[in-house]
Order: sequence, then C-alpha cells, then structure tokens
Amino acid sequence: MRKLYESERDFQVWRYAVSHRSLLLRSVKSDSDAASRIDIYFGHIELMLLRPRYEGVSIYEAEADDPAEIQDRFGVSVSAEGTFMFGSSRASGTDGFAGFEMSGLVISGPPARHEDNGSAKDPSFFQNAMGYLL
Repeated sequence: MRKLYESERDFQVWRYAVSHRSLLLRSVKSDSDAASRIDIYFGHIELMLLRPRYEGVSIYEAEADDPAEIQDRFGVSVSAEGTFMFGSSRASGTDGFAGFEMSGLVISGPPARHEDNGSAKDPSFFQNAMGYLL
C-alpha cells in the first residue's frame, strides 16, 4: 500500500451526495488546535465502508497484494485499482498492514484534498463536484 495522506487532526464524514456518488470528509478549524479547515473529496464512489469519525486519519492506496487482506478483514472482494484504505493515525494497534490499523475503505476515483480558512458552515471547495449548492 502507498500512503497518500496522514493527519493528526480529527475528521468526520461530512457529506455524501447520492446523485454524484461523492464523499466529503472534513476536519473543521477550531480555536484551540486547528487554524484551518481541511476537506477530502472522493468521487465516483463504488463502495464505502467507513467510520463516521476518525481521530487522526491515514489514507492509503491499495497495491497488488492488499486485496487478499481486505477480503479477510471485511469480507468484500476488491481489486487494488481505485481502492483507498482508511485508519486512524492515532490507532494503538495494527492489523497486519505494516503498522497501519485499517478501519475502513472506499472504492472510488482518486481523492483530492483542499485546505482553507472556511468555517464548518461555509461551502466546500468541492461543492460543484458534489452536485449541491449551499
């Protein structure tokens, strides 16, 4: 597997748009520890198996030998192409993925990330791709 992104910040599933099969994960800015807002966008979703909240997040792209372990863990058959695995970057243990505790996966197009100074209520940079207007 290949690491795409890691952050100690908390992220949550913010929005899923059925019509565009798109997912938005968000880390909101706060007065205490985060001076910015981070959105992670996944489009063309084929399969999601996610926790609603991650205390820190690690996102990995599956490689050729990962689908067998994903099948063992989740009971779903996947190919490496377009499979992105999620875990908490503050996890205490591991499940066989070389120091990474996988707790979810998404089969989709490649993820995109955007960081800005918006509030939790402000529209996402990805709003047009998600097919909604706020």
